Amino acid sequence: MLQIRDAHKNQTNKNRKNSIYSLLSLNFKHQVLDYDITCVEFTQDGLGAYIAGKHGNVKFITWSPKATLECDFDFSKSPVKLGSTTTAKISLSRDDQSLLVVSNGIIRVCNT
Repeated sequence: MLQIRDAHKNQTNKNRKNSIYSLLSLNFKHQVLDYDITCVEFTQDGLGAYIAGKHGNVKFITWSPKATLECDFDFSKSPVKLGSTTTAKISLSRDDQSLLVVSNGIIRVCNT
């Protein structure tokens, strides 16, 4: 069973949980980053995600509610280099305004 928990409230976040179920049930593939994905952080509304990769790149994608087709997703934003090498962890603030990026022993706080 897949369960996503809200660390701030110590309870299941239904928006994030539904987002993951929706993404797992899709019947298309889309290359998000050029290299391996190391971590994913979903927005509070469950309609977007920051995806971090092997070479320190982070990309933001969004989708419409009840997305089922590739056209329901927006992959148009270019990745941003936020880490020096492999990004080990990313975490959004409660208001989705700041993104904490941990890469190669360095912690960065970035405005979203």
